[in-house]
Amino acid sequence: MSKYESLYKRLRQDILDGKYRYKEKLPSIREMEKNTGLSRTTIEAAYGQLLVEGYILSRHKSGYFVDVDLKQKQEMAILKQPHIPSLRVHYEYDFSGGAVDPSSFNMELWKKYIRQALQEQESLYEYGQQQGELVLRQALCRYTSMYRGVHAGEEQMIIGSGFQSLLTILCGLLKNVKRVGMPRSGFLHAQMIFSDFNIETIMLEEDEDGIIMESLHHVDIDFLYLNTSSAGQKAGALPISRRLQIIEYAKNHSIFIIEDDHNGELRYSAKPVPAMQGQDPQHIIYIGSFSKLMVPSLRIAYMVLPLSLLDKYSIKRDFYHQNVSKLEQLALAYFIEEGQLIRQLKRLRRLYSKKSRILIDSLNLYFNHPQLQLEETALRVRITFCQLIDTELILKKAHEKGIDLQFQQQQCLLSFSSISLDKIEEGIRLLSKVF
Repeated sequence: MSKYESLYKRLRQDILDGKYRYKEKLPSIREMEKNTGLSRTTIEAAYGQLLVEGYILSRHKSGYFVDVDLKQKQEMAILKQPHIPSLRVHYEYDFSGGAVDPSSFNMELWKKYIRQALQEQESLYEYGQQQGELVLRQALCRYTSMYRGVHAGEEQMIIGSGFQSLLTILCGLLKNVKRVGMPRSGFLHAQMIFSDFNIETIMLEEDEDGIIMESLHHVDIDFLYLNTSSAGQKAGALPISRRLQIIEYAKNHSIFIIEDDHNGELRYSAKPVPAMQGQDPQHIIYIGSFSKLMVPSLRIAYMVLPLSLLDKYSIKRDFYHQNVSKLEQLALAYFIEEGQLIRQLKRLRRLYSKKSRILIDSLNLYFNHPQLQLEETALRVRITFCQLIDTELILKKAHEKGIDLQFQQQQCLLSFSSISLDKIEEGIRLLSKVF
């Protein structure tokens, strides 16, 4: 190894070890000559190599300075480390409901609308509208009017990245509220937001059809949360008679109703029941989403405010940043406008109708007279057991056989949203052996 290489490597290591700090001046060539006894030519060659490789920089008439920030170097080293994805357990027979069957959504078609939205180049360089893109709000007004019976103008429609984000905005508008009424079956994602705003949740008793009106008359609440598509012990649509009673209660007590219409349009064994909002737009705040109608990763939901809340919202609107990608909003607007969402809805109704029949037939075949309840818009079947079961042990044994499912107390919940048609019967056969 030549003398200049030896000096170059030693200086480089000193810099990397922090002996010479970032922006610190190196000894001059004359000083280095005295300290090392090396020739000027050797030292210049070593400095030149450090300069070329970016370890130092030269300032005219000032000398050479260290140009390596060790903190930045450490950060870059971390960023360059190979990414090891966290292991997500894959279950061959997924009855958990945490996803949708890949065959239920045409991702290639969705890419077409993403590409179409990318053509809006001028628009994409701007921040999105706080309330949501106008073209999407207009498309949603037409869609919800036709398929959910919702009465709303574009100025009432608010886009958000999911149910919880919209509920957060809403709770910020409904000041001075202290108590919300909610069916006993509950909804943890809503309860968490209410808790964050120090709103007490009052659990209301239910019968087969929904909340019992008598339980409403014994509580003092500021507003009411309902899932009108999956209500009561039957988990069916809230009957019209009960809806009218609840609306009358809301009018008499001057409170708002939050209507969570999760999967309301996905009813397939019977004709879908219109949203409750269409019967009383003045007192009902409507929330819908696309988590199972399209894919859960498309984090787009929407809320319809009564006209009486628009002034309160308009005061705050400009202080909220829109949390949904403008690109995806535009793509969804085009998707709806060209009739693809309606085609997707019809396709899913056929698919889920077939899946539910196969699941129920398989349960009747492999289980001994099971007590089954189809929860249509929740896309699952609930099994009730006469005897006590060890749910933890069953879940452990099921996982060992590649089956994922959920329990709610002593009831087994089997979703058919994520499992493919051809795996349902085999999954139930294996599950029966676990039980």
